Amino acid sequence: MKKEILLSLLTFTLFFPLFSQSSQPDPTFLNGMDAFKAEAYQKAISEFSTAISKSPNSNVLYYHRGNAKMEAGDFHGAKSDLSKSISLSPTFEAYLKRAVTEVELGYMDQALSDLKTAYGLRPTEPKINYYLGLAYNKLENYVDAIIYWDNFISSKPKNSEAYT
Repeated sequence: MKKEILLSLLTFTLFFPLFSQSSQPDPTFLNGMDAFKAEAYQKAISEFSTAISKSPNSNVLYYHRGNAKMEAGDFHGAKSDLSKSISLSPTFEAYLKRAVTEVELGYMDQALSDLKTAYGLRPTEPKINYYLGLAYNKLENYVDAIIYWDNFISSKPKNSEAYT
């Protein structure tokens, strides 16, 4: 959960200029972020939906609403919002998050495709190797799973997370 919050905050920091015309962010976006941090996912979804109605071409808002839907267990809704975010502006974060929803939905071929796209956007990101290993493992392609997990471990050899 902490990783998801950090990822959301990082995404906000990176993409804030993409959806704000003024120097102040939309209060509904901030309310949505606060609700998400408080794990009040339905409220976050509602706030992000309101923000989307004001800025329907914001990939960032669709990304965050998709993230909230995923945390709420609405994987189909999350996939839809993340797909919209990608169609507006393809980002590593959106491809990675959509792949996670596709794994949850059992759409392994789609997940693998999104993971490979995310890898192409940011090949030095260690966690992409973890998720590629996970996808290949679920597809029972153990050789490729081990290769990607080995890459993940080698990128974080002193981090116990790499061995779980």
